[in-house]
Amino acid sequence: MATVTPSATMDAACSTTIVGLINVDTVKRRGNSNYYDIECQHAMMEGDPVDATALLYTEGDPPGVDEVWQVSGTWIPTANPFLYIDSYSRVLRADGDLPDAFEPACPTVCVLCVVLEFDPAANKAVVRMVEFDRRTSRRQAQNGVVLRPGRRWDKAPPLRVGGLLHVRGIIHSQNDVTRLFHIAAESITFLPMSTASDATSSTPSPKKRKFVRKGSTTNVVDDNQAEASGSALPDDPSTPSGGPFPPPPPPPSTPTPQPATRGGKGKGKATQ
Repeated sequence: MATVTPSATMDAACSTTIVGLINVDTVKRRGNSNYYDIECQHAMMEGDPVDATALLYTEGDPPGVDEVWQVSGTWIPTANPFLYIDSYSRVLRADGDLPDAFEPACPTVCVLCVVLEFDPAANKAVVRMVEFDRRTSRRQAQNGVVLRPGRRWDKAPPLRVGGLLHVRGIIHSQNDVTRLFHIAAESITFLPMSTASDATSSTPSPKKRKFVRKGSTTNVVDDNQAEASGSALPDDPSTPSGGPFPPPPPPPSTPTPQPATRGGKGKGKATQ
């Protein structure tokens, strides 16, 4: 099973977000600010709900306890997960136990991650997820597992080690030993990774955007006319790489007058 060592460039591209239901257990306001520290829990496909902490900034009414919220925000999948809630809405408010008929749905997460390992037999991958942690003001890296369950993934291409993926799925479970979260993928998008050679490539593009100087006497071939005729401006050796502008025409030559000569009594004629 191949592995890869992540780089800083890979980490900078990663992000994790969450959308779903949480049950609010406790709420504590930070002094007189609009920040609230929240203890909550959210469901998983397998196992009991997992306890999490969250941070909320709101200028509205103070949030209450024993409420069920629909939230969206940042998800940091550490052993004790942390959520930074960008927005929320109250779905249910109940004192004490929730109704027996209420079964919360598992949150959906969207993860931009790097593949560290891939097991084709189990059709799962270990990925590296990175997100900015507002508690420490730095990016937090954490591994996780992406599952491709069901026969719908039988003919899917393998996940390339070192590849950048956008995964949308449901929080499946949390391993009791490693404490890594497992995500049951619903969709996976393969994203290209730009390299240093791509950034410094000197190969010119076939068409270039350019400014047209107002009042210029330079003949500029219109792009539409160039496409219609199928022709392009010829390369000129006087400009590097052909240049986007043709060289100006040379100034017209004018005859140089010769001084008049005098001979005898009459005036001489100017020689041509």
